[in-house]
Amino acid sequence: PGGHTGEMDMWTGAAWYRKTFTLPAEARGKRVYVEFEGVRQVAEVYLNGHLLGRNETGFIPFGFDLTPHLKSDAPNVIAVRADNRFDPHFEGDRPWHHPNWHPPHGGIYRNVRLHIVDPLHVTLPLYSNLGTEGIYAWTESLTADLAVVGIDAEVENFTDAAQDADILFELQDARGNIAAKAAQRARIERGARTKITARLNLPNPHLWEPRYPHVYRFNVRIKTSGQVRDVATVPYAPRAFRWDARTGFWINGRNVKLHGWGHK
Repeated sequence: PGGHTGEMDMWTGAAWYRKTFTLPAEARGKRVYVEFEGVRQVAEVYLNGHLLGRNETGFIPFGFDLTPHLKSDAPNVIAVRADNRFDPHFEGDRPWHHPNWHPPHGGIYRNVRLHIVDPLHVTLPLYSNLGTEGIYAWTESLTADLAVVGIDAEVENFTDAAQDADILFELQDARGNIAAKAAQRARIERGARTKITARLNLPNPHLWEPRYPHVYRFNVRIKTSGQVRDVATVPYAPRAFRWDARTGFWINGRNVKLHGWGHK
């Protein structure tokens, strides 16, 4: 059942999405995940009739491991029930039914991705539902001559034995040149998640700002016995910013006026 909110004439109710897909042959023996960048307001996700879980955030990306319920020799059906109903006589602890939830949009409104990865892989940054953290990079110190960059990569081992792995970190500039790199050796136990940390020195860093949107990319490679098992990539952009009570926002020593509202 559905209806309209009245104020903005927005339809509210429960709606279903379905997608049928067949796994490629190269996906056999690998892990398969689905990632939703955002579903409003409450999402229930099913694969081949199995309830994978529920997400109630509305705005935050989330994901599920499809591997246990996948068919390798027949079509698979993934179904999503999206519900943005609210109750004008709200009582209780269900925020998605609160009449003041703003705005009452609904449905799958951002990208959906299927990830096929090696059993030994860098996890996805989908703490909601999957509980995994993926890659996190940050700037420890910054001058015009040098940025000291920290990076964490969470590695998961779904193989049937412990793995001695080489974790390679490469930082590429916008032209694809290697600007900094590091390597770590780690033993990843069977069924375990292990966080690998590295520090890199980035000389003469390009500082991101609106008029110079230079973005680096971190490539994290996992190797065992010289063979690449997985590659994961995230953007990274060093910059220096501060707030001033009188003049507002500053980035890389320049005063920037902020405009707009509700940006993604």
